[in-house]
Amino acid sequence: MVASIPRGRLDGPAVIPLCLCLIAVGLLSDSGICIQQPNAAPAKVSTSNLKNVIQVHDSLFSGALPENEASFAELKRLGVKTIMSVDGMIPNVALAKQYGMRYVHLPLGYDGISKQRALEIAFAIRSIPKPIYLHCHHGKHRGAAAAASGCLSLGLISPEEANRVLNLAGTNPGFRGLYDAVNNASRIPDAELDASQITLLEISPVPAIAESMTAIDATWEALKRECESKSDFNPIRCANQSLLLREHYVELGRLQEVQRMPLEFHRLREKGESILARMETQFRRSAEEAVPADSTRAGMIAIESNCKECHTLFRDVPKGASGPKP
Repeated sequence: MVASIPRGRLDGPAVIPLCLCLIAVGLLSDSGICIQQPNAAPAKVSTSNLKNVIQVHDSLFSGALPENEASFAELKRLGVKTIMSVDGMIPNVALAKQYGMRYVHLPLGYDGISKQRALEIAFAIRSIPKPIYLHCHHGKHRGAAAAASGCLSLGLISPEEANRVLNLAGTNPGFRGLYDAVNNASRIPDAELDASQITLLEISPVPAIAESMTAIDATWEALKRECESKSDFNPIRCANQSLLLREHYVELGRLQEVQRMPLEFHRLREKGESILARMETQFRRSAEEAVPADSTRAGMIAIESNCKECHTLFRDVPKGASGPKP
């Protein structure tokens, strides 16, 4: 754990606590936005169209991906000036600009935060227009870790507050690299930040494997929604999503960087393909015979277990640790 760092301030003009600004203009009471512990950041923020929002510091929120216009409109009501993404998905820069905000893209993996990326995150938090909304995909893991470690490295929050951010977000302790990034963070000298000459991009290059995993995650979420729908369950749509997800697995296996992965990775990927092929068949049979597709529940559990096993072995191994990563 790092030594205790006194609560600090961002460079430039004094930062007025964001919750006070919003209360002053009457936005919190009328917009469905509620900071559960005003003046006591880090704290959960209840919103209507954004998930897992946490006020990490007076001028920084973390949370989940803004998925639609309603999400961006809510960010505007929160007063956000810059959206900072650490997700692998390409940011919706056009929609952000439509609502008067800019994007900064600094994608992360689940295995931790490199020294260079930590410097870039701290530089961005210090220099970009505020308030900032920092997000990953679900708002639980990478985004919370980036926000906590970034603020900690600037002296804006204490180690105890940084770990509280992870607890509030529900960061999985299995992501050891993310916890290490927070627990090993230290104050970055202002001189190092001043000399860093970092260029912040709206859209950063993303490795092909990260793009593929982002597509897999989005399709998996869509399949879960279809399968869990009680009022509008349609086995044909479920079959089509199963097919699409299986094709993502196939395309993943064709990537050059994936072909260099250990045999265990390929065994797990092929096992996932087989599970999804069976699920598609079961869904289509259910549609033809007009019978419930109860047996697919086992398939959903199996594919989720397949993902978790692969993540544990290959995605979640901390940077620099020994393990089956190539």
